[in-house]
Amino acid sequence: MVLNMEKIELLKIVKNIVTKNIIFNIFLAVIKIIIGIFSNSFSLITNGFYTFSNVFLSISALNNTILIKQDTLESEMEKRKTGHMLIITFSFILFMISLFTTLISFFNITKTVGYYNDTPQLWAVPVIAVTIIIKLFMCMTQKEKADETKSIPILSIYSDYKLDIILSVFTIIGIIGCYILDYYVESIVSIGISIMLAVTSVRIIKTMFAQMVDTEAQPEITEQINGLVTTVDGVLSISKSQIRQYSEKIYCDVEINVSNELSMKKCKYISEKVRTLLENNIPNLKSCNVHLN
Repeated sequence: MVLNMEKIELLKIVKNIVTKNIIFNIFLAVIKIIIGIFSNSFSLITNGFYTFSNVFLSISALNNTILIKQDTLESEMEKRKTGHMLIITFSFILFMISLFTTLISFFNITKTVGYYNDTPQLWAVPVIAVTIIIKLFMCMTQKEKADETKSIPILSIYSDYKLDIILSVFTIIGIIGCYILDYYVESIVSIGISIMLAVTSVRIIKTMFAQMVDTEAQPEITEQINGLVTTVDGVLSISKSQIRQYSEKIYCDVEINVSNELSMKKCKYISEKVRTLLENNIPNLKSCNVHLN
């Protein structure tokens, strides 16, 4: 299947947006971790590691965007495995970090060890507030781009931005809570962020493994394809349809029944019309084979 110019331009736009998000999240994560270290805020350090998880989600989206241009399923699967295994490795490291930060926070609460139980500095609060404002702006931008491009990767980035903002707000609550109550308040917040980091890391790992094998397409996609096929003049019915999904790409094999009185030329015309209709109406359709009975 040859991608038309409109889809190629859309891929370039998505690739550009996702690349900018990767750079932005790396910068923001490093800033959070550095500020967390100097302000003695363990919850901010943990929040910085969570922002790093957004980097891996964006890299995954970029991997999908680049590989959508591959000509064959075999070449796509081979190249995808390399990129996905790297993401899985780093996500596992993040998962181990989440367990480590959870343990430290728990020890701080129970006072088993005094590893990081000094009161965080209040000057970190306005810094976090600035990162929230920047993230809110980026979040609104991602929502607009997601609506404009109908891109699943960008919509996913938008959802993760919202969660990162919420966790940053809780980080501020944790720091201020140290002065109102006790230092353990921030440790509780750190545990919450660590749990979210662990959940996100597991989600990334599961998604990466799932995207390295092809599966049966979602029922709504199958219904949409079958519905479109039956609207073509000359198609009497569908005898068989096999629709597979590899990551976001759709691979379709459809057998249609036509009148045995039709000429070969007319049958070929119907076949091409079905193929063109599906390519123009099914996003991320990678391959479409139409067989006539």
